[in-house]
Amino acid sequence: MNWEDRITADPAILVGKPIIRGTRLALEFVIDLLASHWTE
Repeated sequence: MNWEDRITADPAILVGKPIIRGTRLALEFVIDLLASHWTE
C-alpha cells in the first residue's frame, strides 16, 4: 500500500489541505490525534 493511494489534496476541499482520500478528514487533524495518544 502506497501513501499516495490514501492521501489527496483538492483545492475544492478544505482549501487544498491534504486529506484522507474519500473523506473530509484533514491529514493534519489525524496526525494531531495520534500525537496526543488518541486511542479510539
